[in-house]
Amino acid sequence: MGFNLKANGTITVNAADEPDIKQEEEVKSHPGIKTKQDRFYLPVLYINNPQEWPSQPLENRTHFTDKVAYDVCLGSCCGVEGLKAGCCHLDPDDIEHVLGPLEKEDAVWIDTMVKKLRKTGQAVGREDIVIDFEEGKVIGAKFFNSHPVFMAETSYPMIRFQVIGPRFVCKFLNPTNKKCTIYENRPKMCRNYLCQFVKGNFLVRTEAKPNTYQKLR
Repeated sequence: MGFNLKANGTITVNAADEPDIKQEEEVKSHPGIKTKQDRFYLPVLYINNPQEWPSQPLENRTHFTDKVAYDVCLGSCCGVEGLKAGCCHLDPDDIEHVLGPLEKEDAVWIDTMVKKLRKTGQAVGREDIVIDFEEGKVIGAKFFNSHPVFMAETSYPMIRFQVIGPRFVCKFLNPTNKKCTIYENRPKMCRNYLCQFVKGNFLVRTEAKPNTYQKLR
């Protein structure tokens, strides 16, 4: 079952299905991954650190098509078989990776999501979609030992996250199948995001060159 984390320490239940918490098989060692095995099967990835993910030769790379992206991100995230949607998780051991900041263009997205959810009968506001600076500082102090990322205004707004067991994940991630529940309406920050594993292993398309697959590093 998923929960929404509030700055005052309250945790509200959402309607997400209860996740599978069966013990997974041991993850095989893989370059760049500091494996921390637990029942939620989420190794520490350091997905924004290029030093953890060496750049592969051009001949070893394939095009990061939509199908490849689906298979990788929802089947072998960062090369770990069975791992899904690592970028949608907030790992206490890799706190440099947070669910923000949303880009300036996403201000419209926030308003749009509020309206969409209200049409379904939910009484929601901006604070149910994102965490802003003042609230984030309180959350950072209460749950993340006042980590500098939470104390920096440039980290906001960040997408609100939910608590699943010992983990923090995007509130729009289905905790059972690890799929985005708003994929077609996800913010620009998510649409344009490429982790260092993808940058180092594939030829990708970018917003600047949407029709060209290129090596980013």
